[in-house]
Amino acid sequence: MKKNILSVFWDMDGTLVDSEALHAASSEYATKMIVERYDLSINPIIVDPTGLSNETVFSLIFMPEKQELGHHIFREWEQLAVNYVMERITADHAITQSLELFEYFYQRNIPQSIVSNSPGRLVEHTASVLNIKDKCRHLLSRDSVKNGKPDPSLYLNAVQLHEADASACLAFEDSSSGITAGRAAGLNIVGIGELSSKHNPDHICLLNENDWLTKLEEYYLF
Repeated sequence: MKKNILSVFWDMDGTLVDSEALHAASSEYATKMIVERYDLSINPIIVDPTGLSNETVFSLIFMPEKQELGHHIFREWEQLAVNYVMERITADHAITQSLELFEYFYQRNIPQSIVSNSPGRLVEHTASVLNIKDKCRHLLSRDSVKNGKPDPSLYLNAVQLHEADASACLAFEDSSSGITAGRAAGLNIVGIGELSSKHNPDHICLLNENDWLTKLEEYYLF
């Protein structure tokens, strides 16, 4: 039986925008600047930031020295990393199939929100670049919760704000942390990209496929 979907939630990086390479470069840049600025004699670890909050990435890069650095250094690092992405992200980074689905849902008056592990100002900036900010019901970011994904708090907040039942909500995600969070919140999960299949979403939309709507209509009513 097909499930009736009344609300849609979008992860941002790797789901609405192909920005993972930008984020990897931004963390390397911010780390280099902080190491030079504070003359730190450490060997930062190279981390794949996919799906992780900035605080988690920072903790992994500077482990075990993180406890000695102080929260203000994390804030400096995060500002450098976020500015790096904001200065470079453009509409060309959009994942076309995702935006086509977004517009389809918007035209059908299905409320949608972005639910992201990124900081609020980056979420707002990216939504503006994609020209969907005013079409979103809410923009939920890592700033709004104590614990980001894979903790389900962001998605639980989204469900509450939409005044919806989790079983009638559909989340689009690409990462382990996001799929784990959505699953814990009781959502229906669509994985974006082949790598998402490793994390057992309910269904998968591949980037080399074009007609995602036809596939999803086999399982959901919009």
